[in-house]
Amino acid sequence: YFYEVYLRVNDSEALEEAIRISSIGRPAYEKPMVKGFILAELKTQLFFQGLGRMKAENVEEEFIRHLDRIEQVLSQSEWLVGNSQTIADIAVVAQLGEVIRTSKKFSKEI
Repeated sequence: YFYEVYLRVNDSEALEEAIRISSIGRPAYEKPMVKGFILAELKTQLFFQGLGRMKAENVEEEFIRHLDRIEQVLSQSEWLVGNSQTIADIAVVAQLGEVIRTSKKFSKEI
């Protein structure tokens, strides 16, 4: 979850896409307020979680390592945990789906 948030906040194109999606159906004058609120809230979460205090290259390298670990597990099993789909599979797909949808840089990695 926090890697997806980090990538969204620190990729200007991904952030703009997230703001656009968050602003659908809202008055245009709210867009700057929505952007400011989302940016402040997410950066605060990232800071206290820890990723927000790391260098960008370290976060991105660790994200790639996570993708490699997922690929390694799935090369040996159809599912991340056990012999059938679990909440782990659903959670990972949901987060990676957001990265694919909002980040041009990392959607190619997935």
